[in-house]
Amino acid sequence: MSFLKKYRKLSQNKARLKQFYNAGNSIIIIEGEKTIVNPAEFLELELLRIPWGGVQLIIHRPFAFKMLSLDVCGNLSVEICENIIEPVGHIRILKAVGDVKNYVYIGKGSGIGDAVFDVTLHGNIEIGDACTMSWGVMLKTDDTHPIYQNGKIINRSKNIIIGKNVWIGMHASILKNSMIPDGAIVGAYSVVAGRFDEKNSVIAGNPAKVVKRDVQWKCGLIDYND
Repeated sequence: MSFLKKYRKLSQNKARLKQFYNAGNSIIIIEGEKTIVNPAEFLELELLRIPWGGVQLIIHRPFAFKMLSLDVCGNLSVEICENIIEPVGHIRILKAVGDVKNYVYIGKGSGIGDAVFDVTLHGNIEIGDACTMSWGVMLKTDDTHPIYQNGKIINRSKNIIIGKNVWIGMHASILKNSMIPDGAIVGAYSVVAGRFDEKNSVIAGNPAKVVKRDVQWKCGLIDYND
């Protein structure tokens, strides 16, 4: 990046941060024993839309994500623990309703290629340590539009919980009330819409189900000599 482009990016970033703070939002950077509240520079952040305050962003460094976008109406806590995994990409966090307090938690050492987290209404998202997500992954805690039966809403939002050391394949969708256990693998293009409790399993399909058991996986390319 040339000096001029870097200067322009820094200037744009500072302007976005000023607008972000003036709206009543906050950023906390934690690096070892050091804590920085509302830093003057935060190049990893892209602010798409913050109509009002109530967003608290907690980042534990080292922080390796290339882009973090917020499209949020407030009342949201986002905590991302230490991450040094490369390559890493883009996280986009969406929230269309701001009257309920929500949270997104991403555990230590997790790598994400490109994912959208939608925490509209009452749903929260919790991701354990050492998880890997590929490209085009969607986590959605709500159906967006209400469905009524006998005058009552039957599709309320619910939490998504992902255990430790979980691998989620490209273009997988994780829907409300889903729970994925430690060591699991979610197949590419799968739609998970339920709670699973078998650790070290492969969950795949639409709707997803357990297709393999007693598996282990590790980051890195396949070595066919193994």
